[in-house]
Amino acid sequence: MEAEITEIYLGTVINGGEPVFSGANLISQATLAGAGKLRLASLVLPDFPEANTHGKIGLMVRLHGKVDNTAAQSDPENGGQVSFKSVTAFTPLYLAGEDSELAQRRYPARDPGGDSWATAQVVDWLGTNAFRFNDISGQHVTQTPGGRSILNHSGHSDGQQLDLRYADGQGGYSDALGGVGDGMHIKQLIDDAAKEVATNAVNKPRLAALVAWIEANRSMIETNAINSVTRRIYIGPSFIKTALVDGKFSAAAKAPAIPGVNAWKLPAKVMLDPTHMNHWHISLNAHP
Repeated sequence: MEAEITEIYLGTVINGGEPVFSGANLISQATLAGAGKLRLASLVLPDFPEANTHGKIGLMVRLHGKVDNTAAQSDPENGGQVSFKSVTAFTPLYLAGEDSELAQRRYPARDPGGDSWATAQVVDWLGTNAFRFNDISGQHVTQTPGGRSILNHSGHSDGQQLDLRYADGQGGYSDALGGVGDGMHIKQLIDDAAKEVATNAVNKPRLAALVAWIEANRSMIETNAINSVTRRIYIGPSFIKTALVDGKFSAAAKAPAIPGVNAWKLPAKVMLDPTHMNHWHISLNAHP
């Protein structure tokens, strides 16, 4: 028997349904790897027309060619399923940073890291919130034995872990009071408010701004911490924690409380982490 393969097509199978094949012939990417074997060593996947998929995706292969000079094609149900390490269904990730509506909310405005890959559910979650976001996940990123990703992130490997600007207390998530510069503007606001109180200033606009910042972030974090889809939230320690959680201007033993602010019991899902001074982090359970 003599067989000649002239066309290779890939199809997607969504949630166990019927395969939908791309019209792109991948034969030009294939090289002969022995009798009856083709290798696609640097496969560039074709575009598929489906919208973001809320579920699992599998890949199928269909071959066209000739057998003993007679036109033939393979049956994808007969050995056409693609597997990686015995896994045949995958949760797809999408570049949230390239979504036309979400792109305007990414910080910095242009991030060359290619690390906004997210599940469809996380893309939807971002769409229903006004948060400004940065890192989510890199493409094909695995965790190291030490618990960090190969992009040197803790987490950020499954498309469900997001870095977000703090609320600015003015109804948005602007850079300064959102945490830019390791929270330098937040620290300055705390110090300025402390001076207004210490000098008994008649007007205390910086204190009012600080109280608004604390209230906005407590509300934001509590709302997300009680959401069943939330796994974990991380916020900054040091002056972030002192103002936001303790309700004080500093961690000194006799530091005064911030007027109008009581101590806050941190929700169980919220933890302090020194790498989260310029943003807060949320990890979600948002895929099948």
